[in-house]
Amino acid sequence: MIYLVLLFLLKVVVGVVDIQDIKVARAFLSESINKNRFLVFSLKDSNSYRPLRDSLLNSEFTTDSVFGLYQIPEEDKDQIKNEFSITSLPHIICTLKGDTNHFAYLWSIDPEEIRATTSRMAKPITEYYTLKEFEDDLKFEGLVLGVFSTSGNKAKEEFIRLAVSAKQFYRFGYTFSQDIAKHFNIENGVILLRPSILGNNPLSDPYKIKNIDDIDKLADEIYKNYFGKVLWLTPFTEGLLSERKTSITLFTDISPSKEENNFKDIVQILLRIDSEKYKIAIARYADYSWFLAEYGYDKNNLPILAIDNSTHLFILEKEKIGYHGVLSTGLVPSTIKDFENNKISPSLKSELPKPIDNDGIINYVGTSLIKAINEPKIEFLLLVFADDCEGCEKAKLFIKKLKENKKIEVNIAQINASKNGLPKTISPAQVPSFYFIKNTEAIEITYEKGLSEGSIIDFIEKKKQDL
Repeated sequence: MIYLVLLFLLKVVVGVVDIQDIKVARAFLSESINKNRFLVFSLKDSNSYRPLRDSLLNSEFTTDSVFGLYQIPEEDKDQIKNEFSITSLPHIICTLKGDTNHFAYLWSIDPEEIRATTSRMAKPITEYYTLKEFEDDLKFEGLVLGVFSTSGNKAKEEFIRLAVSAKQFYRFGYTFSQDIAKHFNIENGVILLRPSILGNNPLSDPYKIKNIDDIDKLADEIYKNYFGKVLWLTPFTEGLLSERKTSITLFTDISPSKEENNFKDIVQILLRIDSEKYKIAIARYADYSWFLAEYGYDKNNLPILAIDNSTHLFILEKEKIGYHGVLSTGLVPSTIKDFENNKISPSLKSELPKPIDNDGIINYVGTSLIKAINEPKIEFLLLVFADDCEGCEKAKLFIKKLKENKKIEVNIAQINASKNGLPKTISPAQVPSFYFIKNTEAIEITYEKGLSEGSIIDFIEKKKQDL
């Protein structure tokens, strides 16, 4: 019944549902048994609503995902934020098959980032019935496939339990198909399949685990052999890089389906690097644009090779790594060696001097903010805001007034979190947020009696004495 109400009340356009009522929003999220639901909340008449909607319409949707857009009237804002546990807008709630709700703040309306976010989160445990269905599905990502002889197999239930708890690290599927079992010559067991980017076909070079009774041991085997030597890096798999002292990551926007990108050639170059000594990874630009923005890089600099030994980060652009269709075979390993032997210094992209607008407020970008925080002699008040966020315009007017009245004895700065990656020392729960920067520390400003000139000044004066 609730589904019929949905069909009547909602206007569906190419996989995007326009929602106008809080009851329909509840129904949209609850009807998630057969579809993954991504519900985006935005203030009505918001400047970000139309481009966000257009971005979703232009995204490549999977058949098992539906997007909803909810324009929130100003008078309903508080009720909706309380009911759905929303701290700031815009916001996206993801209701996935067999999973609890996930919440993610949308700092960007880039369709590439939306696509990357949804592909990471919408990963159901799939049952494969035929070999053809299985081959058609395995196009891009790696898969852990359980092969079982009977539906009552106890190992299958244990396998599904493992998949539910660990699927954020890998995609899982299972099958009772005899054709698939014969293809891999295994009736009861697990196959860790590498994606097509590492072989000539999606089914090449499988890693077989015949004994699946010990699920905990199986989990260790899966992580240990994750993608063999080259890890496909996502924010969910970052922890795996800690196994090695130095990590080497190639950031790219290439698609394995496009031969002109020579992706397999790039992988082969990376495979020549000593995987026992280094953790080697490939990462999509859409997943890490915020990270690269911290250092002043964007799509025009791709591909980028990052060498990180936890103390220093060295970034090589395509001109410096000899990228002419493929990576230079000899230059990458020799550059890594020179970096470790301190023959080359950590190098970040140069940037223009910090711009100051007419009100004397410093506008930082990701890279310049990192440098400013790391400068011991610099102290300033920092406003973190985002495009079209609730309360951000008021906060910008507030710091402008502070500057005009000369009631504060430190520099005042701001950074747009929608367009810049934020340093690790700054991770606001919501925007707008204020920080006091001094002696390489970034301290979030809290105030009990509401935002005021007095509360900000008192906080800064106290911290200036403490630090």
